[in-house]
Amino acid sequence: YVINVTRPSGQFTFRIWLKDTPKETRSTLIKYLTENDNLIEQHSESLIAINARDENHAQQVANYLIELQQREILIYETGKS
Repeated sequence: YVINVTRPSGQFTFRIWLKDTPKETRSTLIKYLTENDNLIEQHSESLIAINARDENHAQQVANYLIELQQREILIYETGKS
Protein backbone atom coordinates (compact mmCIF):
# COMPACT_ATOMS: atom_id res chain seq x y z
CA TYR A 1 0.00 0.00 0.00
CA VAL A 2 1.01 3.64 -0.42
CA ILE A 3 1.98 5.66 2.66
CA ASN A 4 2.54 9.03 0.99
CA VAL A 5 3.33 10.72 -2.32
CA THR A 6 6.88 11.97 -2.62
CA ARG A 7 6.29 13.90 -5.83
CA PRO A 8 3.04 14.20 -7.83
CA SER A 9 3.41 13.21 -11.48
CA GLY A 10 1.53 16.27 -12.69
CA GLN A 11 -0.32 14.12 -15.21
CA PHE A 12 -4.09 14.18 -15.67
CA THR A 13 -6.46 11.34 -16.41
CA PHE A 14 -9.79 11.41 -18.21
CA ARG A 15 -12.24 8.53 -18.30
CA ILE A 16 -14.71 8.57 -21.19
CA TRP A 17 -17.97 6.65 -21.48
CA LEU A 18 -19.25 6.20 -25.05
CA LYS A 19 -22.39 4.15 -24.42
CA ASP A 20 -24.37 4.70 -27.63
CA THR A 21 -21.80 6.58 -29.69
CA PRO A 22 -21.61 5.42 -33.32
CA LYS A 23 -18.44 3.54 -34.29
CA GLU A 24 -17.32 6.20 -36.80
CA THR A 25 -17.62 8.91 -34.12
CA ARG A 26 -15.55 6.78 -31.74
CA SER A 27 -12.90 6.35 -34.42
CA THR A 28 -12.79 10.11 -35.03
CA LEU A 29 -12.43 10.75 -31.30
CA ILE A 30 -9.60 8.25 -30.90
CA LYS A 31 -7.83 9.58 -34.00
CA TYR A 32 -8.02 13.17 -32.71
CA LEU A 33 -6.73 12.18 -29.28
CA THR A 34 -3.81 10.10 -30.56
CA GLU A 35 -2.81 12.74 -33.12
CA ASN A 36 -2.62 15.25 -30.26
CA ASP A 37 -0.12 13.22 -28.23
CA ASN A 38 -2.48 11.64 -25.73
CA LEU A 39 -1.87 8.20 -24.26
CA ILE A 40 -5.04 6.16 -24.62
CA GLU A 41 -6.14 2.92 -23.05
CA GLN A 42 -9.34 1.40 -24.38
CA HIS A 43 -10.95 -0.92 -21.86
CA SER A 44 -13.96 -1.78 -24.02
CA GLU A 45 -15.97 -0.40 -26.95
CA SER A 46 -17.53 2.08 -24.55
CA LEU A 47 -14.80 2.94 -22.03
CA ILE A 48 -11.59 4.86 -22.80
CA ALA A 49 -8.94 6.28 -20.46
CA ILE A 50 -6.76 9.21 -21.56
CA ASN A 51 -3.55 10.50 -20.01
CA ALA A 52 -2.56 14.15 -20.52
CA ARG A 53 1.07 15.00 -19.74
CA ASP A 54 0.56 18.35 -17.96
CA GLU A 55 -2.00 20.97 -16.98
CA ASN A 56 -1.95 22.85 -20.30
CA HIS A 57 -2.38 19.68 -22.29
CA ALA A 58 -5.15 18.54 -19.93
CA GLN A 59 -7.01 21.81 -20.48
CA GLN A 60 -6.93 21.28 -24.25
CA VAL A 61 -8.30 17.77 -23.82
CA ALA A 62 -10.96 19.00 -21.37
CA ASN A 63 -12.11 21.72 -23.77
CA TYR A 64 -12.57 19.12 -26.51
CA LEU A 65 -14.38 16.68 -24.21
CA ILE A 66 -16.65 19.39 -22.80
CA GLU A 67 -17.83 20.21 -26.32
CA LEU A 68 -18.56 16.55 -27.06
CA GLN A 69 -20.31 16.06 -23.74
CA GLN A 70 -22.53 19.10 -24.37
CA ARG A 71 -23.47 17.52 -27.71
CA GLU A 72 -24.30 14.30 -25.78
CA ILE A 73 -21.69 12.26 -27.66
CA LEU A 74 -19.93 11.11 -24.49
CA ILE A 75 -19.72 11.42 -20.73
CA TYR A 76 -16.37 12.01 -19.07
CA GLU A 77 -14.75 12.48 -15.69
CA THR A 78 -11.31 13.67 -14.66
CA GLY A 79 -8.59 12.66 -12.27
CA LYS A 80 -5.06 13.79 -11.44
CA SER A 81 -2.06 11.65 -10.61
